[in-house]
Amino acid sequence: MKKLAIYLLGVTVISVVALAVMPVGLAYAQGTYLTSTLTLDDSGAEVLLLQKWLASVPELYPEGSVTGEYGPATRAAVERYQERKGLILRLPTGESSYGMVGSMTRANLNSDFSETKVRCRCC
Repeated sequence: MKKLAIYLLGVTVISVVALAVMPVGLAYAQGTYLTSTLTLDDSGAEVLLLQKWLASVPELYPEGSVTGEYGPATRAAVERYQERKGLILRLPTGESSYGMVGSMTRANLNSDFSETKVRCRCC
């Protein structure tokens, strides 16, 4: 956490202070689950979390590069994950969401990897 705070803020601060000044969504993603759509050329804390999750399964992400940058290797890992889960979808425009972390892929990733398992009230 402290290293990420240093990277994001450019100064050495303690973790508690770093959380106080970071945007809520950014702090939220750092330890628990994804909240945003992610695609090629995105960067930040949620991409870092995604890469950490994917790197924990070498068959999905053999490169294992955790940089916070959503590049071709991360996209390929997301594509492998989507194939395994049957999540290859077509958008209303006719384009494919293959390789993109949209709402369906994000929900599955959160369910499979999140430290905080959220259950519905009915279960």
